[in-house]
Amino acid sequence: MMIFSAMTHPHRITIETLGARGDGIGHLEDGRRVFVPGALPGEVITFIPGEKRDDGISAELDVINTPSPDRIAPACRHFERCGGCVLQHMSAESYAALKMGQVRAALERENIKIENIEGPFISAPATRRRATMAAFQGQDKMVLGFNEARSNTIVDLEECPVLIPRLSALIPGLREVISKVLTQGQGMDVSMVESGGAVDIVLRPWTKKKSESLLPMFMLERLSAFAQKENIARLSWQNSSTDETDLTPIAWREPFILNFSGVEVVPPPGAFLQATAEGEATLVRLVLDALGAGKKKPKLVADLYAGCGTFTFAIAQEKYRVHAVEGFAPAMAALKNSTRGFAITTEKRDLMHDPLMPKEMKDYDAVIMDPPRVGAGEQAKKLARSEVPLVISVSCGLTSFVKDAATLIAGGYVFEKLSVVDQFLWSPHVEMVGVFRRPKRQY
Repeated sequence: MMIFSAMTHPHRITIETLGARGDGIGHLEDGRRVFVPGALPGEVITFIPGEKRDDGISAELDVINTPSPDRIAPACRHFERCGGCVLQHMSAESYAALKMGQVRAALERENIKIENIEGPFISAPATRRRATMAAFQGQDKMVLGFNEARSNTIVDLEECPVLIPRLSALIPGLREVISKVLTQGQGMDVSMVESGGAVDIVLRPWTKKKSESLLPMFMLERLSAFAQKENIARLSWQNSSTDETDLTPIAWREPFILNFSGVEVVPPPGAFLQATAEGEATLVRLVLDALGAGKKKPKLVADLYAGCGTFTFAIAQEKYRVHAVEGFAPAMAALKNSTRGFAITTEKRDLMHDPLMPKEMKDYDAVIMDPPRVGAGEQAKKLARSEVPLVISVSCGLTSFVKDAATLIAGGYVFEKLSVVDQFLWSPHVEMVGVFRRPKRQY
């Protein structure tokens, strides 16, 4: 660690704003920025200098000399260590303002102007239905939880006010059974998804070698007994950390079903699901509102990065014709298996490396894209060159959303509306739904 030799003792500073990671930011007299986790704007704090960064100095909060009126008691005993939440110490009003401020600041950096912004639509505590924890067998004990902020150290969880109670209640039992599976120095990721009270769990050992991750029979029996005791619908073991399709079913006791706008879909183990049911419903409503907002409703809609059908079935229920495109074969198969009775066509295609070309999109009245956090990239560039009248961009990555928005605007689209959605309560993450139209084919 590089420590500033002239700053090895505590220093006082006034926090001016919050950064993208939720850190409080202040300035030294020489202009350097100081990043202090846990500090809020307006607070006078004493900090301990830490590692040098390209954009300033990281620091540790030592004393809050003058607290902000927006500071509240955090909801979780693990707050000061756990990296899952960094904003529990903010009042609800200041938290909502922060989310909107993050989005506006990111747009301003790209010189993107839009007046029609709504939100944030914030999911409530105890509603998170998808989570991935880390487990590690140390010399003294087994720990299970989330990593500390910007660290590989795992916080051993006793509670999590973000998770739905069904998942939170599984933590003690998971810790106990995994301690009987891992040997000292071994670790794994534990992915949990809840739907309608049923739970799907995938255990992913931290090894790239399949031979090292295979389970002996007695361990399979222990895990199977855990699934029976805790009434787990599906419990799977991923045989390699690099291949999420190479799974060993440990206990597939009953069907695990997702419900998308009234349509039942059986997803592959560990499949993507929006983080909260409330957040998913909000995103679906915003997409459907955008499709129906014009003078002429679209007839043919492309749903890109469709996953298992979060938007596909909602759109189809509204009597649109839908072409769903997804690169992950198991998700595409799950979607396709539930399309009977709907005007839905499907295509397995890696849009990151093989995007739809402008000519291929000439018949679409609207395109919806919901890419991973890295954004749509090349697909956005192809859309910018297309004549698609309406593009609806759904994104869980603020930086990538703004870049894709800039690409579409440069291609002639008008940025009509932006909605801000927060499914990742008390984290710096934010989601957006942007509506883009071509003026020459406005409807």
